[in-house]
Amino acid sequence: MSNPPASTSTGSQLTALVIYENVRVLSQTSRHLIFDCQLFGLMSRSLDTPLIVSLRYFNGDRLSFNNDVGAMVVRADITQCDRDAILELTNNDAGDDDSDRLVQSDFYLVGDIKWVLPLKSIQESFDLEQVHPPMISANGIVLSKTDELHDSTLDPTGPVAIFTMEPTQYTSYYGRDTDPRKLTIKAFFRLKSKRYEHGAPLPWPGRIVHVDGRLHDVLRDSDSGRTTCIIAVEDIDSLASGILPHSARAGVQAHGSRKRKFAFDPSASRSIPGPSTLPPDSTGADPTGSASTSAQLSAADDLSPLSSSSPLASDSMEMTGDALAPIQSSEPVAAPPPAKRYHASHGGKGR
Repeated sequence: MSNPPASTSTGSQLTALVIYENVRVLSQTSRHLIFDCQLFGLMSRSLDTPLIVSLRYFNGDRLSFNNDVGAMVVRADITQCDRDAILELTNNDAGDDDSDRLVQSDFYLVGDIKWVLPLKSIQESFDLEQVHPPMISANGIVLSKTDELHDSTLDPTGPVAIFTMEPTQYTSYYGRDTDPRKLTIKAFFRLKSKRYEHGAPLPWPGRIVHVDGRLHDVLRDSDSGRTTCIIAVEDIDSLASGILPHSARAGVQAHGSRKRKFAFDPSASRSIPGPSTLPPDSTGADPTGSASTSAQLSAADDLSPLSSSSPLASDSMEMTGDALAPIQSSEPVAAPPPAKRYHASHGGKGR
């Protein structure tokens, strides 16, 4: 089997319910929309600290979105938000305090929406505290692994096994002449889970793998600016042998966090008005066009891409902690074993 470079078969995607605001059209275009979004359901974050991301969408189907506050289910290619990401943030309204507006450092991730389902409203029956965590899917080369680690921020009931990877992803937020950005993925297995009675399928450094996992948290290093997505592994497949990169691209210096104020309040019951089509001079859409795609939520679990019967659903989801220690491999880098295909729900056994 050939050894592809680290940049081969890499990428990272997000599947999630998002609450969006500030829909606007990118300059010099009539179809590209940009959204300021909040993500709820992260396993270590409360409703008061949602994850803030910026998403873009090419509205070729002329879908209608709310001009004020709205919700949608998306699948998007994502990467970290660097200082040179083109967010085209809105200006302050008259009388607004500078500390209340969104700034570049508030955003952790950026992404291009590949599939979207706009929702007409959020009903009272929709409980953001019951939303399943966003899902992260990533392909990349394994950089390091730790066979066993006690980290109460990941699992307060027992040890975890961890591996790291840095998939690269092109997005429209950066110029075409720039390198694709790297998003650090820290994936962990809960070793006390019954799913891993025969051992977790922890991949060796040098393997190219595909992993799906629930988003536990997203952290940004204050010195390097490097963003890390921490995920609880649901499924993992070994794809091929790779070549470990000699060095990682230097991170971008990040600013400290600032206050931000969204109009949407997750703790209050409210309904969001039905979507209204943006003006033709903004979106290029026909003002007499057809009705927008919509869906009504009757229960939060209906939106989740995960089955409620998943074995991991019984594990504890109440986790706290911000600290992210550098991951060091507890094993020397050795020649990887022959390629195998793993599935996390089969106790780590090869198929």
